[in-house]
Amino acid sequence: MKILKIVGSILLVLLLVATSYGVYYYRAQSKKASTEIENLRREIDTLKKNAEESTSSTSDTSTSTNSSATSQGTSQTVKSVHCLQNPTKGTTIKVTSPADYSINSGLSLTFSGTATVFEGEFNYRLRDCRGPILKQGAVSVTGDSFENAPYRKTITLTLSRSPMDAILELFDVSEADSSEIGLIQIPVRLTR
Repeated sequence: MKILKIVGSILLVLLLVATSYGVYYYRAQSKKASTEIENLRREIDTLKKNAEESTSSTSDTSTSTNSSATSQGTSQTVKSVHCLQNPTKGTTIKVTSPADYSINSGLSLTFSGTATVFEGEFNYRLRDCRGPILKQGAVSVTGDSFENAPYRKTITLTLSRSPMDAILELFDVSEADSSEIGLIQIPVRLTR
């Protein structure tokens, strides 16, 4: 009988310890879940704020506007989600507009800069981050010299969705083997 009381007491103590541990574990998990929920709420609020800034920076779609990101924060937001994190920057073709990770609003995209290319012509390609080529063609420099000659090209856009992250690629073609040389990539966000 004495042994039975001791075993019963031991079982009671074990039950109390297990219950206490269960309550402690439950509270710890609840606190962890609450912290995660709060972090997600903050992240959602930040995304909403960035979406509102992006929406407010778009212009009338009937006019073509190359607008740079209105603030460093918006540009950083576009960069943080863009498919191209480390754009290639060649040396023969330079771009002054648009800037990396800028937002282009409207039905066209204008890009400009200077280029040192053979016979004063090079190629462009606008690719959707999801893969398809949206537009491609040739660009001619202006002026008598083909060294650091200015260029400006406007292309019309047809967007299947908005916003659309895209990559503007400018490159020359090698006379020797027809390979692409001097590639420069400009990540942009296109909106209607």
